[in-house]
Amino acid sequence: MPRRPKKGKSSDLLLRKLIGKLDPIETTLLRERIVRICEMSKQDMLMNPDKYSRGIIASHLLEAFYNKCLAQLSYESRDSAERAPSTVTEPVVEEKEELVIS
Repeated sequence: MPRRPKKGKSSDLLLRKLIGKLDPIETTLLRERIVRICEMSKQDMLMNPDKYSRGIIASHLLEAFYNKCLAQLSYESRDSAERAPSTVTEPVVEEKEELVIS
């Protein structure tokens, strides 16, 4: 009986293997990158809707995908003590004006 040609590994399997090999810091970096890219892509969809109306994948499918990723991975939907690196506010340092006396 002839052998069937090898099929490529599914995206699901490749992602599971990757996550299994990552240490906690790398997993956090992956999560942060996915969240940031989804936020940027969703914002771009709102600013440039014509760019997405002619794509191979329908814009409503992309938007649903971004919403699903953000709902699952977003830092705001988790414990309030956990913050996304992009949303952590740094202390505001006020510059003092120098008084010049002439």
